[in-house]
Amino acid sequence: MRHLFTARRAVDAVRSWQPSVVRRLLRRPAVWWGTAALLALATAAASHGLLADASSQREAWARRHVVVVTTTAIEPGTQLSSANSATVELPAVALPDRFLTDLVPGATAAARLERGEIVHPARLLGGGAVDDDRVAVAVPTGDLDGLLATGDVVDVWASADPYLVEPGTADGLRIVSGATVIDRVEGVALLAVDRREVASVAALVPNSAITLSIVSRSAE
Repeated sequence: MRHLFTARRAVDAVRSWQPSVVRRLLRRPAVWWGTAALLALATAAASHGLLADASSQREAWARRHVVVVTTTAIEPGTQLSSANSATVELPAVALPDRFLTDLVPGATAAARLERGEIVHPARLLGGGAVDDDRVAVAVPTGDLDGLLATGDVVDVWASADPYLVEPGTADGLRIVSGATVIDRVEGVALLAVDRREVASVAALVPNSAITLSIVSRSAE
């Protein structure tokens, strides 16, 4: 009996050292080669992704645009000129969503611009739309109230007030062509118009029925 117990313990000891299923599978060459192939594919995919990302970054930094940058600090109300700003080329990836591409005559700072600042149109009076040839005027928006956006281009039409004339005698007159919407508040739009059209606006807007027609929409 004692020998029987000893034999059983010996068998149990041998069984405990038998390799598990996983160990037996890992000993097969086909499993090793398959695992190596999967690791190689995963490494190649990761490397390709890194290379593609690096290439995209290089392309983004390679694309450059000409922008206006201040060369000195500019106080509010000061016009931009070659004395306080310049055009330079910068990588597209480092630029804001909008920027000034050239020195517009009469462009005036609406806020303090720091030295080396990329000039954004929103930092200029009238968003850069007001210059030596265009001035800002306010007109009622009429039926387009709430539909206009900054940057839209509109025509302004004036017709005689129907309450002051006989029915059927009011003729429409285009008094402003291709005006840019600078800003809008409830019922009123601030437009950048040609200086030559200001007299017609001043004469007709107060006593006429004003209609705005959208020529083109802002790209924003």
